[in-house]
Amino acid sequence: MYETPASLVEHGHAAAQALLAGPASTRPTAVVAQSDLLASGVVLGARELGLRVPEDVSVAGFDGLDLPWLAPDVLTTVTQPITEKGAVVGRAIEALLAGGTPADEVLPVELRLGTTTGPAPGA
Repeated sequence: MYETPASLVEHGHAAAQALLAGPASTRPTAVVAQSDLLASGVVLGARELGLRVPEDVSVAGFDGLDLPWLAPDVLTTVTQPITEKGAVVGRAIEALLAGGTPADEVLPVELRLGTTTGPAPGA
C-alpha cells in the first residue's frame, strides 16, 4: 500500500529518493522544484543518499522562504512578492464577482543565489 507523504518537504524527499538514487551517469545534475518546501526535501533526500549539494546535484526552489533547518545550506530560490500576489488575487476575484475580466498583471521576481546551486559536475 502506498502512503502519501504528509508534507511538501516529505514529497520533495521522496522525489529525491526516486530521482537521485541511481548511478551518477543517469541521475540529474540539477533539480528545480515548484516550491522551496519541495526543494528543501530534495536537499535533505540528497544528503541522505550521500550526495553533496551542490557538488553532486544543484537544487533550487521558488518562493523565497527562510528555511533555517537546511543550515549550513541556504536554498537558491526565486523570490516573489507574496503580499502583492495576494492583493492581485483579491483584485481578480473582485473583478470576476462584478462580472468583469481581471486585468493581466506581471509581478517582479528575483533570483536569490544560495549555497545549493553550482556548476554541473565535471564542468
